[in-house]
Amino acid sequence: MVDIINNMNEVVNNKVELLFGVVSVVTGVEDYSITGKGREREKVLSRSIMGYMLHIELGLTVVQTGSIINRDHSTIVYYCKTHSDNFKWCEEYRIVYTKISEPFWGHYDTADKNDIGIQIASLERLINRLEEKKTSLMMIN
Repeated sequence: MVDIINNMNEVVNNKVELLFGVVSVVTGVEDYSITGKGREREKVLSRSIMGYMLHIELGLTVVQTGSIINRDHSTIVYYCKTHSDNFKWCEEYRIVYTKISEPFWGHYDTADKNDIGIQIASLERLINRLEEKKTSLMMIN
């Protein structure tokens, strides 16, 4: 069971790394700037979009999301609450969000296939261990 939990963490980490990579390529904002304290517009936009995507689109909790981008959970709630207005009224936000979202979801399928492979391997190991346990228990009786 621990393997399954660890593999789920690995799956989430793969998707988080993919998102960081796409944000970095699209905006030029590096990981350390997203998690840093910089207030330059491109950093704030990138951070806000990442917070929204991690929580709403990838389904992480606000606490997990906050931990990933080094922000409090209330900041993540704010990012999610203001996303629709930002998208509707701020052309720069809309353009950056679209430029991040499209390649991310385009590569997401590939990441998902890799993650499914990881999960299958983990389940196969768990099945083998359970069968070994079953065999050893049958020998005892």
